[in-house]
Amino acid sequence: AVTVGVRPEAITDPEGTGFNGSSGMRMRNLVGVVEPAGADTFVTCTIGGSECVARFRADADLRSNEVTEFAIKSDKAIPFDTATGNRIG
Repeated sequence: AVTVGVRPEAITDPEGTGFNGSSGMRMRNLVGVVEPAGADTFVTCTIGGSECVARFRADADLRSNEVTEFAIKSDKAIPFDTATGNRIG
């Protein structure tokens, strides 16, 4: 079994830097906590039953408890062995 780790910069808004349709996917999801942090806005959401943190642009128009589009850069996913917790690769 494999667990996939994704850093906040790999979950972003579709207009965010470095995202294109060939390197990931888009999904609509519920916005949790919105935390403006200078040059970025951090957003909590739930993906596959796990709470995640996404990194959006500072000027992203987001509100808690609203659905918005997220972009996931799947080429940035980090696989871990579920049994040992060790990174694979």
